Amino acid sequence: MFFLWLLFFFSFALAEFHSKMIITWGQPANYNSYDNINTDNFWTDCLKQCLEEVDCVRTNTEFCPIGDDAPLFGEDNVIEPYYSINVTISQDGISFWQFNIKCGDDSWLAIRGNQSVCISLRPFPSPYCMNYEAARNMCSVNNGIGLTNSYSDIEELDIRIRWNNSLQEVAINDPNALFSKTKDLWADGICSSGGKNCNVTDDTLQSDFNVINDYAINNRCVFIAPSAPGKRSAECSGTSAYRDTSCLRGAVCRTFPIQ
Repeated sequence: MFFLWLLFFFSFALAEFHSKMIITWGQPANYNSYDNINTDNFWTDCLKQCLEEVDCVRTNTEFCPIGDDAPLFGEDNVIEPYYSINVTISQDGISFWQFNIKCGDDSWLAIRGNQSVCISLRPFPSPYCMNYEAARNMCSVNNGIGLTNSYSDIEELDIRIRWNNSLQEVAINDPNALFSKTKDLWADGICSSGGKNCNVTDDTLQSDFNVINDYAINNRCVFIAPSAPGKRSAECSGTSAYRDTSCLRGAVCRTFPIQ
């Protein structure tokens, strides 16, 4: 009887373990519906869905928190705003929480599956429009690892929004950098004919994808447009995807985390 009671107790405790969730301070101030949740109560429904998933970990580092900053482990202020949390569950069911990398001031933290990376959007200096090789060189200096690309549709949207915002700041500091051409962004990827079977150098990304539009004649490299979703390809040696109406203005770079 005693052993039956123990079995019941541990079964109940295990069920309780899987039905609890830690919610960090605040909630996103700006988000779109995703993951099959499309209601007016998005955040509430998101938490409910996360509670039902044993391995659910959702983080938001850009728009949290709402209201006053919460203290971090007894500190008076949040002193490490760019971090992620990994949860590892051992064979005996014990959870281990680990804080991940911190990115530099010119980068932000992106979660790619079970990996965390730092991304930086870098505009070219004068003459502003440059080719793919210049993009690779720019991404390899100043704490840069190299070119990267979007991991998901949500990350691509984030890149496009940030790129448009950063160009406005560039124009304020350098009025000559403001012109009417489309300001496209080189990204990791070299493709075969027709923009097929594109391969990347960043090992946190998937290779062998196809672009939605190919504007190249010979060698094809991937770029992201600032106003429309989807990856495209242009001539690697070129500085414009659409001749005189566009400019390959910068690059999506991956950077080293702060040590």
